[in-house]
Amino acid sequence: WHINPGDLVKIKKFDIDGREYFDLGLVLEEKSADQESLFPRIRVYEWKNETSTYQSPDTLEIISHALPQ
Repeated sequence: WHINPGDLVKIKKFDIDGREYFDLGLVLEEKSADQESLFPRIRVYEWKNETSTYQSPDTLEIISHALPQ
């Protein structure tokens, strides 16, 4: 799972009726996996909601990688 801060991503979500939809987001920090969560996760800023959330690999699709520094 090659994802880095600054990458533009598509976030897969589901509405109350179970229909799939997508929001755009920006990766904010490096991926992490700790004993509390057990699975890898990454913090993403969601433009539509103007909030940051933790997402798992199965909910993200990279649209564009950030340029290297």
